Amino acid sequence: MNRFNLEFTGAILPDRDPEQVKARFGRFFAIDDPERLERFFSGRTIVLRRNLEREAAAEYFVTLRRLGVEIRLVKVAGDDSAANDSPAIVATATPAGDASPDTGTGHGPAAAEETPRQQALPLDIPPAGESARDGSDAPQQPATTAAPTRKAGPANRRGRQTARQRALEKKARRKQARKAARHATKRTRGAKGPMAPAQVSGHRAEPLAVQENQTRRDAEKREEAKGEAARLRAREAAARQQREVEEAERQRREVEEAQRQEALRQAAAAEAARQQAREAAARQQRVAEAAERQRREAEETQRREALREAAAAEAARLRAREAAARQQQAVEEAERQRREVAEAQRREALREAAARKAAREQRAQTQRSEAEAHREAAEKEAAKQRGRRDADYARRRALQAMEDQAMRRAATALARQPALQPTAKRPGADVSIAPLLRARRPSTAPARTPRRRQPGAPNIYSLRPFRNTPRVRNRATEARRRMGNGIKLAVAALAALLFMGGRFLSLPAPEMLSGASAIAVDAGLRLVMIADDRLLLHDRSGTGTGAIELQTMGLATLQAPIAFEPSGDLLGMGRLTGVPAAAETESLQLVRCALDTPACRPFAPAAAPVQAAALAIHPLTRVVFAADVNSGQLLKFSAGGELQASAPLAMPAQPVLRLDSGLLFMNSSQGPAISVFRYENEAFGRQLDEILVLPPAAAVGEQSLVRDFLLSGGAWWVTLDNPETGSAGVYRFDAQWDFLNQVDLTADGRLGALVAWGDKVLLHDSGQVPVQRFNAQGGGEVPLVSAPLRALVEGQERSARLIGIAWRAGLILCAALALLGLGYAGLQRLRALVYRPRRERGADPLDERADAVEWIDPVSQRNRILRQRTVHYALLALALLLLAVGFGVSTIQLGALLVALSGPAVALALLRRSPVGHIGVLQRELVLADHAGTYHLGSGARIQYRGNLLMIDDVLVFAGNRLLPAFDQAQVASKVNPLVQAGVRVDRKTVLVKLLQSSHPFARGAIAILVALLAAAVLLSLPG
Repeated sequence: MNRFNLEFTGAILPDRDPEQVKARFGRFFAIDDPERLERFFSGRTIVLRRNLEREAAAEYFVTLRRLGVEIRLVKVAGDDSAANDSPAIVATATPAGDASPDTGTGHGPAAAEETPRQQALPLDIPPAGESARDGSDAPQQPATTAAPTRKAGPANRRGRQTARQRALEKKARRKQARKAARHATKRTRGAKGPMAPAQVSGHRAEPLAVQENQTRRDAEKREEAKGEAARLRAREAAARQQREVEEAERQRREVEEAQRQEALRQAAAAEAARQQAREAAARQQRVAEAAERQRREAEETQRREALREAAAAEAARLRAREAAARQQQAVEEAERQRREVAEAQRREALREAAARKAAREQRAQTQRSEAEAHREAAEKEAAKQRGRRDADYARRRALQAMEDQAMRRAATALARQPALQPTAKRPGADVSIAPLLRARRPSTAPARTPRRRQPGAPNIYSLRPFRNTPRVRNRATEARRRMGNGIKLAVAALAALLFMGGRFLSLPAPEMLSGASAIAVDAGLRLVMIADDRLLLHDRSGTGTGAIELQTMGLATLQAPIAFEPSGDLLGMGRLTGVPAAAETESLQLVRCALDTPACRPFAPAAAPVQAAALAIHPLTRVVFAADVNSGQLLKFSAGGELQASAPLAMPAQPVLRLDSGLLFMNSSQGPAISVFRYENEAFGRQLDEILVLPPAAAVGEQSLVRDFLLSGGAWWVTLDNPETGSAGVYRFDAQWDFLNQVDLTADGRLGALVAWGDKVLLHDSGQVPVQRFNAQGGGEVPLVSAPLRALVEGQERSARLIGIAWRAGLILCAALALLGLGYAGLQRLRALVYRPRRERGADPLDERADAVEWIDPVSQRNRILRQRTVHYALLALALLLLAVGFGVSTIQLGALLVALSGPAVALALLRRSPVGHIGVLQRELVLADHAGTYHLGSGARIQYRGNLLMIDDVLVFAGNRLLPAFDQAQVASKVNPLVQAGVRVDRKTVLVKLLQSSHPFARGAIAILVALLAAAVLLSLPG
């Protein structure tokens, strides 16, 4: 048997951490001394194990390689039994199962003590004094081995057998040695016989030999005891290891049995899958055979089955259409109810919002009124305090002046009396007259008691008198000059108004785009619409994908009819750029356009221009059929544009061409019929049949003209109308032209061209953006709305609306300027007439006579009354707004109403914030102080009045009435009216001039109302 020595040179594998490798090596061999561990890695060759069998050597080699060290296995030549008999330290290397050697778990000395009871692996260390190359530092106690238990089983059994053989051999040698010793002793005793004298002298040698024998026997007994104990431990370890081996073997057999069972199950599953595949193939074969048999049967009875299926399909379509109609009605009813509920909720929300807004405005107005009242009360209180202080100061000054004047008068009177003439002064006599003056002051200069300040009295120091300045005297001349400027402005505005009005009326009506002029569908069910000067492209779902301007395609215009060729090119009637547009109809020709390039070219360059009113293209041969209304001919062109055949026909005003089953169909010009023609070159234009299409509903409505027809979904769709009354309808017929049903149109739907879009039919009207859509059974669906077309139409409408608004705004501005100029000139003329007499004069000073003026008391509750008037007006305005909303007025009209209602509100606010002025009576004169603090006084003809408006020159004061109170009416009637009656009653023109001249709150409020009304009128006129 091959045996190997395990040699270690201290080398570490590349890319390994030396410290970790050393630590794992020390834990594996239970080496705790660092110095001893370092000697293993000094570079000397150390034999770690000797005489290892192949499997054990391989296990050690793999384990130590995993630890990260380089190991060499050296094959031993011959039998190494002598080496096995040499003294060695046997260490235990317990397998660690599947654990990695990196765990580094070591057992140390404890593992060495339990060696007889465990699976032993020889760790050969040379005896003392012997060195195997350099093996003095070989490890003494390995900790573990990483070899699995199942693989190490045979080697361990052979090791145990070798150990038992060695123990038996040693025991046999010891027994032979003891027997030889006993035989030698017996021989020695028999040879000597009884003790001789010569032997007596050696009596000490015999006890020594006995003692040596006894010691040897004791040593042999101890050795036997140790050997017995070792044998017992070895038997126990062997039994335990045998049990472990048997357990491992049992587990291995169970695993192998489980694997075998799993393999059997997999094989059974595979066999079942193959069986199922064979059965499926057989079933498929049977199905294929049955399908083939059914196909043959279907081919044999195709016509009969086709007819029956067509009838069943038609019945199913009718039922589906009825169900769809019922469902559509239910949906529409639910939608209508939802809209009604939503509209009611919206109106309720608007009413609630208006009510909340009115309440908020009322609360805000109330708060502002209260704050205004508090502020006015505070201002009045402050004014009263200032007035009292000013009155006290004036009173003190007047009293002081009166006292000084009385003293001067008393001194003069006393000086004139003879009895008081100056005399010679007697010694000790006092000739001072001061005591006399003081004694006579009460009788000679009586002082008036200061009057209490009146409630309606103004602050004299805050008033300024009216002055007859040069500006006042030249107002008539200035008014005439301004009147001329106003007339010039009015004339210029009128001239501009006439010019712009004539220009506006002469402008042609703008060409508004209301819908697509034509629609075509290509082979991929993509839509193309002609809208103004561009082509709108859509995918098969109707979603816009782009637009192509006609200019980029080399076209000046493109119009119906249009149709797609199988190659994807578009045919239509157009005019190429560069062709004069003098005769647009004659310049139109049939063009072919490639949308991918994009570019257009004449369809038949060599031939004369074709005025095609209808087109039909054969899907296979690409032959083009055209109906020329001008020449009354039916034309046939090849795919390259060459004329192949022509035939004169009686055509309707709007012909329609359709191809089906090798025949050419065209609506008849004689009545509600469709003509059938052949289109072969030899018999081109030969009429084969005339199909009469007159359903009962069309007969009742006398709809005798076929406007359009097409084949879609196996049924013919025909549009019939009455040219006299305009009544029309869409009817469906089957493939044999038997009447099926009438198509229900929407309430606002109008008839147009029929376009086949897959299994759906579009009813296109160039006067609206939505295109009516129907399914194959004639049921209505959601209209097709092109987003690019709608954006284009809305953009044009918005541009036209803005242009119209600009024109109207310019006209309104010119008219407003003209009216403003005329009004300004008229006002200045009135001012010239009013101020022409030049009777104005300045006001007399009022300082010295202020105490003699009797002021009229103002109304104490004026602010509260005006606040109530404001609240009443707010409620009235809110009621008008709610009434307008209830009538459903437009947003512009509602805004105009709001602007108009804002004028009186501004006027009320101006009245509340402006003072009323002051009215006083000074003996027979009337004193007026206006809202700006300018006062004037006069009597007789100096006083002018009109109603409750009192005027003295340019000073104007409103005396108040029941609606707008200002002053105490009782005091006005008793004290003011007698003076006013002596004055002059003026006309309204004078009052208007005076109101504007003094910037009275009435004038400003009237201007605010007028501006609001004009703004409302402008708003109402803008939508036009």
